[in-house]
Amino acid sequence: MGIIKDRFKVKAEIVSAEIRDLLKEHGTKIIGEVQLSQVYQGMRGMTGLVTETSLLDAQEGIRFRACADTQEPGIWDIGLPALEAPTRLATSFDQTASRIVEGVVRTIARIAAGERAPVAGGPSAAAKGAFSILRSAGHFASDRTARKFERARDRLVGNAPRWHVAWRKITDASEPPQAGTLDLSTFRILPDGGQRFFADPFVFVHQGVRHVFVEELPDATGTGVISHFTISDDGSATVPRVVLATPHHLSYPFVFQRDGEVWMLPESAAAGGLDVYRAEAFPDRWVKHARLIEGRLHDATLFEHSGLLWIAAGSEAFQSSTWDALALYWSETLNGPWRPHAKNPVVVDARAARPAGPLWRAGGQLYRPAQDCSGGYGGAIAVNRIVTLTPETFEEVRDGTIAFNPELNLLGPHTICRAGSIEVVDVYARPGALRSAFRASFGGQHRG
Repeated sequence: MGIIKDRFKVKAEIVSAEIRDLLKEHGTKIIGEVQLSQVYQGMRGMTGLVTETSLLDAQEGIRFRACADTQEPGIWDIGLPALEAPTRLATSFDQTASRIVEGVVRTIARIAAGERAPVAGGPSAAAKGAFSILRSAGHFASDRTARKFERARDRLVGNAPRWHVAWRKITDASEPPQAGTLDLSTFRILPDGGQRFFADPFVFVHQGVRHVFVEELPDATGTGVISHFTISDDGSATVPRVVLATPHHLSYPFVFQRDGEVWMLPESAAAGGLDVYRAEAFPDRWVKHARLIEGRLHDATLFEHSGLLWIAAGSEAFQSSTWDALALYWSETLNGPWRPHAKNPVVVDARAARPAGPLWRAGGQLYRPAQDCSGGYGGAIAVNRIVTLTPETFEEVRDGTIAFNPELNLLGPHTICRAGSIEVVDVYARPGALRSAFRASFGGQHRG
């Protein structure tokens, strides 16, 4: 336990300067009958700001029981962090603690701005059924050993799990995706030759041709590139070829048309920022146009709303997961300047944060697909309906889930896109499990 306290102490010191700056600027602000600095630090006869940080509930996430005045404390939701490797105790602690520390700073800022706790009441509801990430060392060790054995076995027999790109014909691509269970037997799978994986598909219609852009990650290099293929009227696909490669990893090739040009906004977090590329000779030649935003952002997705351009992207804190937080940026033009949303990260929730493809409108409502990583990376797609979006406010609610049949031992999709009477998705599975799933899906046959 002493080691864990030391790790949290180090992490807290990383943002201590931010906390000091906030208290310096707002510490004398009166909250109820006391100053903000007293609310945060605590005083005789009064509880400090953070009194509950140890609970991580599968449904509720991390919650703070925080005093905003001398009355009954309220509840401030911090979110549900993702645990990318639950069998690795130190990593899981780092990822959880990072979001806790980030949440402390954000909560102080909200109290300083005069906000009241969103949920009134006493101890967190997360206490019911809460579990600790600090499971017994013996359980962690045995679980991790078993996983290592499974991975070694799968690599030896060529059956290691990987991402696969799939597509199917649909009646009307203008109709938005529907929440529910995807029928695997209606999809075709893009062959990968067993030497790479494909993921993050985006279909884009240009001059009547269905173009699909994907992340390709060759086993030989371990560095993602952007590849391209087309789909004919009969549903067959051409062989993918690389159209964009850089010294750093690329993925999530979000392609769009604007101002008479075709653009691509691939994930380039490994390069330290978000870069936009222009098609110099579509679809084969792309040139870097500009860096839009500095910092490590993931799966950036551009959309328009209320006269502004928006970018939704996965964000990260120091040593946090990259699966569980959403940041928003807005601008009046593609070239910027791009400004961060006042409440970034606007979502901290492994079930519904990281983007999963283009947004869509239906019935006058704006919907945002997001990755549900609560059961593993890209385990399903959460369909979120955006209720409020301005540079200062954001609210969305979950309206459903898009997933494959859980009995088929598949994960995904974690990207979905429609255009030109084609729907493209991706699925994570062992090749053997994928073949078995096709056989089990209403008598479907594996179509590559």
